[in-house]
Amino acid sequence: LQLAQPVERSSGPVGAIPVHRGSDLPPGPAVVIGWGMMEEEKFPATLLETDIDVVPTATCVRGMAEQTKRELGGYLLSLGAVNRIPQNALEQAFAILAENLGPALSDNMICAGVPSGERTSCNGDSGGPLMVRDPGGNWTQVGIVSWGREPLDATKRCAHQDLYSVYTRVGNYFDWIARHVQG
Repeated sequence: LQLAQPVERSSGPVGAIPVHRGSDLPPGPAVVIGWGMMEEEKFPATLLETDIDVVPTATCVRGMAEQTKRELGGYLLSLGAVNRIPQNALEQAFAILAENLGPALSDNMICAGVPSGERTSCNGDSGGPLMVRDPGGNWTQVGIVSWGREPLDATKRCAHQDLYSVYTRVGNYFDWIARHVQG
């Protein structure tokens, strides 16, 4: 979205905030806002926000890998039972697949949430900002709500333990954004 005139910080109830430059972003407190799905798969009438934490990528990757291994193990066991595959063959298959899991995230992504999963972004929040305070106490946008992982047997769409939401790391695109905004 390109505006005809710049939005000043004092432009009414909504103002512009700067975009974080660079890819360096330490773990810590953050805020995400949006109109995404709430409990009972309902959407809010007003814009919501929640406090979450930016977490190390390794923490996020580990949570997703553990969920994948649980699902993979369950799937192999059920497949083995139906097809009478010997247990040792299932264990070998599991070991090979688990050993070769690649990271679910790239360097263009940020993970944020809380370990319990109780506060997170959800369906409908996509495109919304992930913000942190800079050292001066001012807000800066570091991410854009992108995607999240849910267990295959989930009874709810979002808020799963150790499965954090994933955000586009806007600092990696700062130069591209600047070129297109100026153009």
